Amino acid sequence: YQPIACDQQQQQQENNNEQFFTLRIKTNTTNLSANNALNAAVKLFGKSHQTDLIPLNRTIDNKTPFQRNNAIDLFEIRTKTPINALQKIELHSTFPSG
Repeated sequence: YQPIACDQQQQQQENNNEQFFTLRIKTNTTNLSANNALNAAVKLFGKSHQTDLIPLNRTIDNKTPFQRNNAIDLFEIRTKTPINALQKIELHSTFPSG
C-alpha cells in the first residue's frame, strides 16, 4: 500500500447517508497518454469499517487522471460505508504493458 495525501473534508449528506472525501494525488513524470490510461482505485479504512475498491476514473473537473507530469489530480470519493474517522488509504493500480 502507498500513503496518499488526502483532505479530510468529510461531509455527511442527510438525504442518502453518504460520506465523501476529497483526494489529491500528485502525478510524477509519466509517459501515459489517453490511449494507455492507468487503472487505479482506492480503498478507504476507518476504525472498524473499510470500503470496497473505488475506481478513480475521472477527476472532479471530469478529466482523465494521471495524464500530466507533476500535476495534482483531485477526486471526490463517495461512500455509504460508515468510515467516520479516516485512518488509512490504499492505492491499487494496474499499469499498461508496453
